[in-house]
Amino acid sequence: MYNLKMFACNLLLCITTSFAFAQTSRTEYCACKEGDEIQEMTKVYPDSLYTNYSLDATGFVITIINTTKDTLYVFNSYIEPSFLGSKYLHRINSKDKLYKVSFLPLVPYVFTKYSDVITDEPIIGNHQIVYNFFKLPPSTTQKIKLSYNDLFKSKNSVRNVSKDYDVKTLHKYSKRLPLKFCTTSNLKGKYNLQFEFAVYKAIDLLCEQSAYYLREQVFDKQSKDFKILIVPVELGNYEYPLLSK
Repeated sequence: MYNLKMFACNLLLCITTSFAFAQTSRTEYCACKEGDEIQEMTKVYPDSLYTNYSLDATGFVITIINTTKDTLYVFNSYIEPSFLGSKYLHRINSKDKLYKVSFLPLVPYVFTKYSDVITDEPIIGNHQIVYNFFKLPPSTTQKIKLSYNDLFKSKNSVRNVSKDYDVKTLHKYSKRLPLKFCTTSNLKGKYNLQFEFAVYKAIDLLCEQSAYYLREQVFDKQSKDFKILIVPVELGNYEYPLLSK
């Protein structure tokens, strides 16, 4: 009986530890990490929001620069290593030969608080993703590191990307995403790679938990009131035939 009790306690400890780790790995709701000030010697474009990027053997570093007079907010809830390869973020536009990695919010599946339950598909799970942003006051920058291994970990899988669609057609109570999947190894020709970021001017309602329930219509409106920042990139020497030169 003693050994059985000890086993049960150890099992409970393992479960609790795993659960705590999963919880602590979640991003904080509306933490709004502030960008770095632009260095005086940095050459900038005035009154603009723009990007540049660099790459090395491991991946991309995208830098977003804000020289406008406004404080802007970049939705970042999906910019986590475990999410980067998700087929729900990778989208194919066959007509324009575009391969998009889209960090635009899927509003039916972005919340203001977490569930205690951890699911296997957090991006389309119930209360698995909460709103969070990079905060970019005037004259600030934000660097975003994206590794090839995280981004393209599913490149050899089947049904590994979604067909492109307009995320702004979704709303808080959308029953399902307009999803169709395809397998990149079956696609022909060269596709151009680009990243998409959602840039907000106002997030006051998105960062107010009660507004999600008590001011639903205006909350839903604000959730889709973003501009799309498009960042076209070249893949460099990373081997992915669909995207390589």
